[in-house]
Amino acid sequence: MSKTFAFSLAQNGIKIYTFTPGFLHSKLFTIDCTHAVVGTSNLDLRSIHSNYEINMFVQSKEFTRKINQDIDKIISQSKQLSISTKTNYATKIYRAIIRLFAPLM
Repeated sequence: MSKTFAFSLAQNGIKIYTFTPGFLHSKLFTIDCTHAVVGTSNLDLRSIHSNYEINMFVQSKEFTRKINQDIDKIISQSKQLSISTKTNYATKIYRAIIRLFAPLM
């Protein structure tokens, strides 16, 4: 995810973490402790329509519990993105320009 989108999400109450020990490319999330989604695709149009990506939807409390344990371990090794309430004008312009190119990335 581009930092320009991360800041917007964080300003609206979404917790964003950066994995500090190194590079982490996993895509997974859980729903209501009963469903898990694990895969390779990003949530963007290019991944959905153009790339050869795949996700697996699993309905299993046990599998979802294990995924949640993995997520908790990753978060414990990560740093939460801090958002300053004041953003200078140059940064706002930069983020707006970057967002214009996001659909092409």
